Amino acid sequence: MVTAIKGWVREAISKVAEVNPVTVLPPTELDNLAVPFYEMAAIDEYSGKLRDAAIVPLRDCRTGKTKFQNGDVLFAKITPCVQNRKSALVNGLPGNFACGSSEFYVLRPGKRVMPEYLFYFIRQDPVIHAAVESFIGTSGRQRVPRTFWDRLEIPLPPLPVQERIVQILQKADEIRQKRKQALELAEAIRRTVFYDMFGDVNPNSGRWPTGPLNDLLNPEIERVNPAKAFPNQEFTYIEIAGIRDFRIAETNRLLGRDAPSRARQVVRAGDILYSMTRPNLRNIAAVPEELDGAICTTGFAVLRPRMPQDGPFIFEIVKSDYFTQAMSQLAASKSLYPAVDEPTIRHFQVIHPPAPLRTHFGSVANQLDSTATELRTSLLVAERTFASLLSRAFTGELTAEWEEANAEWIAQQQELHERLPQLLILALLAEKAKRASRTAAVVLVTALMKYVFLLQMEGSASRRRLYHFVPYHYGPFAKELYSDLEKLQEEGLVRVDNDAEEEKTKITLTDPARIDAALAVLPDELKQDVATIIETYGDLDHNALLNAVYEKYPTYARKSRLKQKGRSSK
Repeated sequence: MVTAIKGWVREAISKVAEVNPVTVLPPTELDNLAVPFYEMAAIDEYSGKLRDAAIVPLRDCRTGKTKFQNGDVLFAKITPCVQNRKSALVNGLPGNFACGSSEFYVLRPGKRVMPEYLFYFIRQDPVIHAAVESFIGTSGRQRVPRTFWDRLEIPLPPLPVQERIVQILQKADEIRQKRKQALELAEAIRRTVFYDMFGDVNPNSGRWPTGPLNDLLNPEIERVNPAKAFPNQEFTYIEIAGIRDFRIAETNRLLGRDAPSRARQVVRAGDILYSMTRPNLRNIAAVPEELDGAICTTGFAVLRPRMPQDGPFIFEIVKSDYFTQAMSQLAASKSLYPAVDEPTIRHFQVIHPPAPLRTHFGSVANQLDSTATELRTSLLVAERTFASLLSRAFTGELTAEWEEANAEWIAQQQELHERLPQLLILALLAEKAKRASRTAAVVLVTALMKYVFLLQMEGSASRRRLYHFVPYHYGPFAKELYSDLEKLQEEGLVRVDNDAEEEKTKITLTDPARIDAALAVLPDELKQDVATIIETYGDLDHNALLNAVYEKYPTYARKSRLKQKGRSSK
């Protein structure tokens, strides 16, 4: 279906990317091979990157796991991971293989869509909302059905336009992530300052006096029933769900008569709100000046410092791993509901350093908080900019003027993209001939197949999947490569000779001058990649080349005749 944007079309995701593609695993004698394994928690939902993997033996990946490779896009299929944007672009896998949770969909982009373009597309709010609306299954275990990818359409501009969109989004995304890292660093410095001043709170490495947390707190706070006290007036209500990243990120404005039965506690600036339900989630926040006088749910323990300057010290104590673990254990002991009560929190033993030292920490922490506030504002601007760009990227609005001004160049680049696999074949053959000091060196098709595969795995071409390689008798095999060789032969650029007696197919360049002219449009980074591949692997004989491929990419040794000969000779 053609869109209103010239050169753009709409296609179902399943038409331009394989959904849960079949991955052939190495033979069973490699069952002890160390393989990266990614649980759902390994995806950083903010950046869409895979974090540190567990390492498991290959045998553990044979059943019940998803299998993926560099260039694939992962998308969580189960609630609440879908809503939490558990999606990732896979890259940097050693051996080009990993396995992961069965709750991932694996999307393997074809030639018409860039992996990065697909990745950003599925992270949009409209796609997340559509995925949630498609859920099937029982409550709490609802999943996105496989048919979702048959219904979800992606707008596809020409590949040069996709590259332009990706470049813009990547730059904005990079700024957003760097500002988040700066904010996290500021918060880490605060924790470091606390540790430097007071040491580890468990054990009490500073050997400070200890006592109940309550000794540092006011014993009582104000309570009110808004429905009776001011039924026709509005008030600000703070719920546990409004706490994010140790801040009050969201509040509600309600009329007194509409107040929930749990809206009873009046808070003041500097109070610390500690969620008594599921303390392991650390829904903890300090009340800022602008929320002085607001009302919070009774699900919070309201911790009001006896001395206001103790606020930062108390805040750091209740956020600590030690305090969280202790409260979580106490909550877990409850038979029906994982929660602690306020007396338990107040009577918990904590360190009591001298008041002047606590005050000094509060002064330093307030300065750091001021810096963090500026960084948070900067991050918010970056996030809004990224969200705006993302919302415009797939409508054509983001690049409309650029496309109009560069229409001729885009057409040329699109032609280059479509011609690229054939040009890389020519470049590899030409580089091989150059290093052999002959104008027309003979290259076996099995060797050429490996050179193209290695170029796709290790060079700049890895950003696009040029060919779909599968394990075969002599390593990675792509049948489309034969079609491109036929086209090059029809153009008079190569000669393909099938030697029936030796069961070999030999490739020879036929017109060096025309080939040089054709390769003039090949980007310099790809020319360098070609030179590197031939320099690294070009002098290896047939068996050595295959062994090099199998050692680096063992998943492609599954049907190898070379490996079978090795086993039969033992």
